[in-house]
Parts: sequence; C-alpha cells; structure tokens
Amino acid sequence: GFAARNRIPELHPVADAWNDAVDILSAFGALTAVSLAMADPERFMAADHYGGFLVGAIVVLIGIRIVRETSAELVDTMPEPAMAARIRDVAASVPGVRGIDKTYARKTGLRYHVDLHVQVDRNLSIEAAHEIGGWVRSELRRQLPWVADVLVHMEPAE
Repeated sequence: GFAARNRIPELHPVADAWNDAVDILSAFGALTAVSLAMADPERFMAADHYGGFLVGAIVVLIGIRIVRETSAELVDTMPEPAMAARIRDVAASVPGVRGIDKTYARKTGLRYHVDLHVQVDRNLSIEAAHEIGGWVRSELRRQLPWVADVLVHMEPAE
C-alpha cells in the first residue's frame, strides 16, 4: 500500500539481520566443531581449527558485503529503479508537466536529493514555468518522505 511505497528506506533492520545471520552461522559452525571434537577427540582433533576458520571466513565474507553496500551509498549511487520510477511518476502527475527528461538522485544519510529535468509548454512565461517547478518540488517532498530536496530544471517540451 501507500505506506510501504513511500516509507523512508531503513538500513538498520538490514544490518541487524546480517548481524543475526553471522551470529547464527558462527554459533552453528562452532557448535559443530566442538561437538565433533568432544565426540571423538582422536578422529576430529582438528575440527576445532576448521570450525574457527569457518567462523572467520563467514565474518570476512559478510564484512566484505557490508563494506561494498555502504561504499555504494558513499559514492552517490543512484536509487533503485523502482524508486526513480516513483519520482518520475509523482513529478509527471503535477498539472502543467508535459514530460520528465532526466532524473538523478544521490543519497545523503537516509534520504535522497533529486535533480529533475521537467518539460513544460514552451510558450509558458518563466514565472509560470517556475511555479510549476515549485509544485513539482512540493509534491515530491510531500508524497515521498525519503526525498530530502529537489532541484528542478525547467525545459521546453517538444
């Protein structure tokens, strides 16, 4: 519904889920290794070492994934296509908008700053076009709480 489509993207539940996954996988690996070593110490003497290696590998692999994801956010990665489409849909719904030429967004914290190229009737005055741009900015910020601000470039429609 509306709330799910327009909520502010949350990173904390994802980080918590990965933390829980690491804990579960690590505990399972350690429990298996210790159980084997206790069940038959002669046969599984090295199980503890392999279990420790497995836990280390899990931590390193998940750490690499988290670093990759957070690095993508730090270098102004564009939002996912569904979010960009939602920006274009909301902007295109504003009266007077003839089309959306370009859409760019960069993440700052948990919200996005949007750079939008909006096409309007080429015969409009600068004042009228500017007013439509203000409506577009207001609608985007009102309907999409994850949009921090919008820079609207007005262009003549073909």
